[in-house]
Amino acid sequence: MNTGYEEVHILLKYIKIYLWASLVLVILFVIFLLGKEGLYSLSFCISFQCIDTVFVAIVSVISLIELLIKILVASVTIFGVYHALNNYLSSIDASRSNIHLTHLNTFKHYLISEVEAHDRLKIKSFNTFKWYNIAFPLSSKGKLDIGDDYKNWIDDLNSQVENSNNMINGTTPKGFDYKEHQTRIILVLTKVGIKLPRLPRNDFYELEGEIFHLINKINQEYCFLNKNIFKRDYI
Repeated sequence: MNTGYEEVHILLKYIKIYLWASLVLVILFVIFLLGKEGLYSLSFCISFQCIDTVFVAIVSVISLIELLIKILVASVTIFGVYHALNNYLSSIDASRSNIHLTHLNTFKHYLISEVEAHDRLKIKSFNTFKWYNIAFPLSSKGKLDIGDDYKNWIDDLNSQVENSNNMINGTTPKGFDYKEHQTRIILVLTKVGIKLPRLPRNDFYELEGEIFHLINKINQEYCFLNKNIFKRDYI
């Protein structure tokens, strides 16, 4: 059954119960007033005093009915406002969910198409959801801003490339070791769900180059992030 229909059905049921309860209350109130004014023991009378007594009783009954109607109207109004607000919040949640799913699927398809454009890359080496969730941490809330963790990750990756460049250029006392370089790059890429195997030097450099090219393209064309991977001097 439709949720909106259920709520309207409950409202109508509430109104019926309220009207019956109000009718009973009015009848009891009339009986109380008649007894209070001693009208049960009086004979038929058309004097001013008798008419005034009846009029006062009628006014009291009308006032009670007006109060009951106001309470009913206020209750229905509150229900209407609540129902409208609830529908509004539901529509916002649905809109956020649609934005999230659409953007996620677009990212997934874009990544797949870019991976297929490279000979050495395989989509099974990429955890699409992990990469996406780090890049867009607030996507489920409808916000598509790039996360700070992702920006820091790019900086970390550049730091590893720069470190290797410094080693190969002799600007640091420690000499360059391509196996140690592989370890550092593999660990950093794993943080966003990219898995690289250990390979011979040249094979790894070629695979690394395609990965970096892919990251740069996604950053520029999908994330609109002006952060590129540094040029590699160690190849």
